[in-house]
Amino acid sequence: MSSPDLKKRVACLELAQVLGNSAPLRFKNRTTQDLLEELVEGTFQIKELAVAAGDYRTALATIDSLCTLLQLRARLGGELHDLKRTDVLEPNLDAERRVEIANMYLSRHERSKAGGAE
Repeated sequence: MSSPDLKKRVACLELAQVLGNSAPLRFKNRTTQDLLEELVEGTFQIKELAVAAGDYRTALATIDSLCTLLQLRARLGGELHDLKRTDVLEPNLDAERRVEIANMYLSRHERSKAGGAE
């Protein structure tokens, strides 16, 4: 087995060990709301694991997923209607601006983490 394949296999096994049987893939007799809640909980777990491991790229990706899931949950629950969407960030950010935004997020996260520990 090649090194990249081995690393992928070890990562899958580690994830399976951490998550255990918390997310069985059974969809019968389950509502969409229940499945959505399970996805949200799993995404929160992945985010926490990523932050604890220092993998901030994955943490940011899970935050994006959480936003999508929470928006879907709000739509299904009737809390959010089909209103016009307004993007507050420029969609075509250059690499320098993306790094600046990521660093700003990380510095805020570190400050809140330090403030919460006190």
